[in-house]
Amino acid sequence: MFNLTFVFVIILTLAGGGGYVYYQKSQQERAVLIAQAAVNNTKIALQQQALKQADADVRKINKILNNLEDKFKRSQEDYDNLVGRFNKVSKNFGTRDIGKLAVNKPGLIAKVITRASAKALRCFEILSGSPLTNKEINATKPSQINAECPTIANPNYHPKEN
Repeated sequence: MFNLTFVFVIILTLAGGGGYVYYQKSQQERAVLIAQAAVNNTKIALQQQALKQADADVRKINKILNNLEDKFKRSQEDYDNLVGRFNKVSKNFGTRDIGKLAVNKPGLIAKVITRASAKALRCFEILSGSPLTNKEINATKPSQINAECPTIANPNYHPKEN
């Protein structure tokens, strides 16, 4: 009976020791898994933050791109307007030839070129950082605008509205 009790105690001791070792090992694995979960949660939070920032950057880039497209469109309209002025065709007078006009009416062409040059220089001043004058800002009629660069010098002038 003593042997049976002794064997039973040894078996219980071994089982209890095995259970304790298993419990300790599972607690260590649990701690490792909790640490990994915390690291993964941090990674997910950082990725979500990066996605939000990337989305905000894309919106900002689209806004800048739309602004640039609008400026390019206005510049293209200015260019087309300028080409139209130099290549004007009239029923009565035919195609405009600036060279012929300069030979026939040098004073008139000099006056036109001088005025246009002054307006073009003002365009360069504005592009170089010179502030717009109140007269330039408030210009809304074709007679008030700087015809060389209306989209730059006259922000409130919209030819389709007038």
